[in-house]
Amino acid sequence: MRHPQEAARMAANARQAALTRHSRELMNQAYETLFLDLAGQGSARDEAR
Repeated sequence: MRHPQEAARMAANARQAALTRHSRELMNQAYETLFLDLAGQGSARDEAR
């Protein structure tokens, strides 16, 4: 690019967007795992009765 400042700004914006998206995906994956684990424990408890 001809404008280094603009290139740096665009790179910073792209980096922030990637971090935000990646963080959200990891958080959603962690919640999904937690809920599935809790659901599995509840099912096992019900079967033990």
